[in-house]
Amino acid sequence: MVAGIVAALTNNNLGIAGVNWRGYIWDACVSNPEKPRYVDPGKVYGAFMECIDHGCDVINCSWGGYTYNPEHQAAVVEAYNSGIAVCGAAGNQSTSETLFPAA
Repeated sequence: MVAGIVAALTNNNLGIAGVNWRGYIWDACVSNPEKPRYVDPGKVYGAFMECIDHGCDVINCSWGGYTYNPEHQAAVVEAYNSGIAVCGAAGNQSTSETLFPAA
């Protein structure tokens, strides 16, 4: 949803305009096919590499969890070192626990 708001087109009589209506959204799926609302940890690194390979400027992680994963950290670091801004979801659970990958 966040990406759709950022890149929403203008002049379409829908009452919304994104901040970058010429933006392109690349969908790199990390969900578990058997449980679509859950992230498949094994897909995260590959999805990040896919975004790097396609020249993405921003990776939006509208997902997270309480378990640190070194492979996820490596993916975030590699994206950052490639000049990509990585945004991680945090604060949606009303807790002060550390949430990854936002941490």
